[in-house]
Amino acid sequence: MRPARRALRALAVLAAVAAILTFAAPAPALAAAPAVVNGDFGDADGDGAPDGWSRWNPAGTAAVSVAADGPDGRTAATIASTSGATARLALTQRVAVDAAAARRIVVRALVRGTGLDAGYSMIRVQVRDAAGAVIVPVASGPYLRGTFDWRIVETAVTLPDAAASISVEPMLDRTAGSLSVTGVEIVEDVASGSLAAVVGDRGDVELTWSFPDVDAAEYRVRRGTTGSPAWLRTTTAPTVADETAEPGATYTYVVDAVDDEGVVLASTPAATATVPAAVADLVESPTVVARSTGDGTARASWAVPSATGSLALRVDGATTSLAGATGSVELAASAGDAVELIADGVVVADALVGGAVHPRALLGADDIARVQSSLDAGEPTVVGAWTALVNRLADPATAGYSANGSAGLYEARDAAFAYAVTSDAAYAQQAYDGLVDGEAFIIARDTNMGLELGRAALLLAPAYDWASPGWTDAQRAHAQAMMLRVSELLSTYHHDNLDTAGDKASNWVGVTRSTELAMLLVLAGDQTAASDDALDRRILFLADQVAQHLEDGYTGTGWMQEGWDYLHYTELYLFPSIYTAQSVGLTALDAAFADIDFTGLALHVVSSRAAGDVAQFGVSGPNGQVDGALPLLFPLASDASELGQLVEIHDAVHGTASAAQRFDGVHSIWTALFAPTAGERSAALAASAAAVDLPALLDPESGFAAFRDDVADADDAIVATSNRNSQHKGWAAAETFSLSWISDDTTWAMQGGKAYADPSAWSKPLVDGQLEPYENQYRTVDGQGATLDSRAFAGQGGGYLELDGAANFGVDVAHRSEVVDLEPRGPSTAIVAIADDFSDDTSHTWSWQLRPESGVVIALDEDAAEAEPLFTFTSADAAGEPVVLSGFVLDREGLDAEVDGGVLRLSRTGPAASFRIVLATAGEALSASIVGEGIAIGGAYVPVDDLGSVAGSGLPTPSAAHGR
Repeated sequence: MRPARRALRALAVLAAVAAILTFAAPAPALAAAPAVVNGDFGDADGDGAPDGWSRWNPAGTAAVSVAADGPDGRTAATIASTSGATARLALTQRVAVDAAAARRIVVRALVRGTGLDAGYSMIRVQVRDAAGAVIVPVASGPYLRGTFDWRIVETAVTLPDAAASISVEPMLDRTAGSLSVTGVEIVEDVASGSLAAVVGDRGDVELTWSFPDVDAAEYRVRRGTTGSPAWLRTTTAPTVADETAEPGATYTYVVDAVDDEGVVLASTPAATATVPAAVADLVESPTVVARSTGDGTARASWAVPSATGSLALRVDGATTSLAGATGSVELAASAGDAVELIADGVVVADALVGGAVHPRALLGADDIARVQSSLDAGEPTVVGAWTALVNRLADPATAGYSANGSAGLYEARDAAFAYAVTSDAAYAQQAYDGLVDGEAFIIARDTNMGLELGRAALLLAPAYDWASPGWTDAQRAHAQAMMLRVSELLSTYHHDNLDTAGDKASNWVGVTRSTELAMLLVLAGDQTAASDDALDRRILFLADQVAQHLEDGYTGTGWMQEGWDYLHYTELYLFPSIYTAQSVGLTALDAAFADIDFTGLALHVVSSRAAGDVAQFGVSGPNGQVDGALPLLFPLASDASELGQLVEIHDAVHGTASAAQRFDGVHSIWTALFAPTAGERSAALAASAAAVDLPALLDPESGFAAFRDDVADADDAIVATSNRNSQHKGWAAAETFSLSWISDDTTWAMQGGKAYADPSAWSKPLVDGQLEPYENQYRTVDGQGATLDSRAFAGQGGGYLELDGAANFGVDVAHRSEVVDLEPRGPSTAIVAIADDFSDDTSHTWSWQLRPESGVVIALDEDAAEAEPLFTFTSADAAGEPVVLSGFVLDREGLDAEVDGGVLRLSRTGPAASFRIVLATAGEALSASIVGEGIAIGGAYVPVDDLGSVAGSGLPTPSAAHGR
């Protein structure tokens, strides 16, 4: 979805509490502004009409009264309808304009509304010439509606040379209720900038400003509740959220544009915002973060949902009472000490005190020593990754860094890593130079701003953390300003995928929130442009958002709705950020992160094919999305066997056994950092070789299942089926009853990914030639499938599924039984048996199709007997030997079969249809025999009408099934 945009009105700005409030502060006039007479309505005639004002009353009846009930006891005029919605009445005053008058003016008034339920009430402004003709017509608004307290309304007008008078008209127009007015004035419009203040749901005040003709080095944001606003923070972005605004308070803000010497070049008008007394909680779950401030002290910050109870922090037995749902305190504590947040005597969150010295994250002394030791020992993976990194730094122009303007930031991260490992000052300088080269990437954007600033934060955090010990103070300050600029821009940025309450599943949250969190964690305590309170509240908010993403975005198996490509993309941002948080002692993400088996998912869907082919689900493509993914999973391996399996796939796709030996390209820092040492690698590979088969990955919550026979080479068999049981915000796929199959260095069944409008791209059933009904790419199905049964077979990677997809297809019945047997049986290396049944109250064309990868030869033999393949797919395995997928179809009466553009399609027409299909791979086309109600293929018997009976270790032998 497109990023949300916020527009500032140039000519007419209506300010509102908890919305935009803008007004121009008086400035020294260069020319006289026309003067309103009795603009505060303090003088009134005997019948209550204010002096200097006349009435315009073209319809209905209304009354005008004057009373001292304005703001701060000021006198105000009130126009009240006495005839309901028919009333139209205005107080009018024509203000003379002479040639010396200012040409750019602002008409301003304080207004209050009560029950303005409709109509066009406003402060109407018209400009007339000497003959009384209107030469600047009435502006369309801002119209005043509803009930609201005193607020400022303005209209900016440019006076033509022929202007002789201005009509100023507070008007009640075609509405019941009343409109009160005071402080009517005309001032010269000399403001050089604009400022808007918006109160967010959490009570943060989002500030956005502009200085059209001013070249500022930075901006000073000032805030006040009484008197002149005082310094709040300094920014380099033209926007920032005030995270420290308190509920129930009213603030006035002014922003100064400042040059390199600190000289104020221009100031905005003031903007005022009132924070409601009741605001949304900063966090959904109790969160605490702490960092060392040196000399045995630490700063701890907390946030809890409202009404959490009596709060305290405990460190080493010493307890400190807390006040408020969020705040910060100084404690006696040192780096590494445990801090517990207690509510009503119960520990609800904890953290470790993070260190203040850089590097803070990921590259501690032990980590650096580990990399250096592997390099000294010549460990091939670490050496390969390190060599690739050094070569990129030697020639950044050909390094393969992103071409979108962020190349310098990637270079900076690489150089910072090299500096941390070698202590070579030249790398520290290169890291800083890279940041300077990439600084222009940190800008506001109309499209994908959150994701692109997430990229910037991902790269800035390690570049600063790892290289800043080798920089000058000025270089550090410059980098800090860049990091803050990212956070400033993100603090007022809105997008549906980020803002949807109760649904933080989108990868936008995983990318944008996690990287800003990591960046601020390595920056906290270093900078002086913003208060520690502001950054700490932002950190607490971001940590909670990431925790919600982990809870909402993934099932326990690691499945995410968008598929492997988006999981890979998110992982490149999310995992380094979580590892950074863990390094600095933030534990708020640990439990949710540990509950997700990302490693198990990768082992079930990432093949060892050279192109990094993956089993498709969601909107993922077929290959090419594994750079950096496996090294970032190395730290999560549950045991040596799992680590060995990850290493084997990595070796084949990117590492020492691959043809290209790319070592994860621009992400090779993670390979160098997380690859096992030589000893660890040897033990892991030995454990992997001794491991039993991978058990089936079964995820009834999502409707996803994946089966794998081995982690050995490009011939490994991987089969996945999706049913779309659930739906959240973000990309979705019409993948009900879909099949993805890789084996023998071939992809036999592909999915359409984002081709949600192209039915021919999918290996799955279709109704009337179409995919499931969809609204758009973000809502292709309703996610109403159901997993009725699922089980793994013992001693192999296969299993059984029973699925219901009727609601997704929009028909009465859509039922699938599926057996995946990956145990070699005779000549067959893998068997997939499917029984699909469909019915509806109307007739349909029911199609069942398979789309293999390009190059696979499809042959169709419509004259073949049931015991012979109706179709075959022919390819070659990793050794170049032929391999054939044989497709057996039982009960072919009324079946139409065709090959259309590389797609095998089987179809039936009527109110109901059944498909009984058995697919088997072998070195040649297979023959079978019909045995009872099933089919025998090699050493396996497939009970096609009773697949649910298959249990234990998988398909029985024909002899064991005799009599069925």
